[in-house]
Amino acid sequence: MGVTVVRGDITDQDVDAIVNAANTELAGGSGVCGRIFERAGWDEMAAACAAVAPCPTGDARTTPGFALAARWVVHAVGPVWRGGQAGEEDLLRRAYESALREGERVGATSIAFPVLSTGVYGYPLVDGCRVALETLRHTPASIDDVRLVAFDDATWRAFEQLGAVGPGRPVAWEGDEYQARFDRLAAAGVDVHGEATLVRAYEPRTVLDAGCGTGRVAIELARHGIEVVGVDVDPSMIATARRLAPELTWVEADLTTFDLGRTFDVVVLAGNVPLFTPPGTQEHLVAHAARHVAPGGCLVAGFSVDRGYGIDDWDAHTTAAGLVLAERFATWDRAPWQPGGDYAVSGHRPAT
Repeated sequence: MGVTVVRGDITDQDVDAIVNAANTELAGGSGVCGRIFERAGWDEMAAACAAVAPCPTGDARTTPGFALAARWVVHAVGPVWRGGQAGEEDLLRRAYESALREGERVGATSIAFPVLSTGVYGYPLVDGCRVALETLRHTPASIDDVRLVAFDDATWRAFEQLGAVGPGRPVAWEGDEYQARFDRLAAAGVDVHGEATLVRAYEPRTVLDAGCGTGRVAIELARHGIEVVGVDVDPSMIATARRLAPELTWVEADLTTFDLGRTFDVVVLAGNVPLFTPPGTQEHLVAHAARHVAPGGCLVAGFSVDRGYGIDDWDAHTTAAGLVLAERFATWDRAPWQPGGDYAVSGHRPAT
């Protein structure tokens, strides 16, 4: 069976089912588990999990996806690493196999997996990625689209080391598929314009949407009379943006090297842009974004800060680029930031 390794947030995957890295009690936790519970709706997911708990290590249970784009969440329990002498690899393989069986049982034709057990459970990362690839590739299943989702730099590098990604094997994005998720959320009454609402609070006349994806933020800002330019390195994303709003300016360019030759009142990086930049190039991303900030303007960025590139890294790189912190929130709707949080939205202005 073919397996695609992609870079991104598993809760953003446009698939029938996503797999949660669960514990035996199927209780909400941190990392991937916490992210899935939050995006699905914590109370609803907790109640559904309680109804099917407990789940032995190596097994899996399925619940609805609730507010997620995915219809189902398959909760798979991987092993805690105990030095490799307690049958961990066999249990890990069984967890992947069980999740596939659950996906088949509910009729899923597409499913996305995280790399199980390599977070707080301590399974060695490269070995965990190897087991995931081998098991999913060699387990017969009727599911057409099977993905392994690498969220952070370390996991992506582990897949590179194994030859699953790298030169000639770019990060897999598909613009129309990515946009479809937000279209479904909007149709269900979910506000998908939190980033644009915050940017509008700065009352900008011009905005650069850096890492614009399919143009969701830029198009909403333009609807309010703001001049917007969107830039993204991915041709599929830019193609979808151009189809949705051909009247706007869309530029296909590498965010670590681009230069548009002008400045903007606000430069916004929404949607975990620093985490999707090639490892080690985030400083260049910040520097080139900062060059496009007008005097008195603002660089606004929101991303998960617990995935290998954290808030201290971001602050160091913005300082090096000549920017100072103006404000910081925990969410795009401006919830108060607390040190130790796992997501930050930061506004930086040019130093005076």
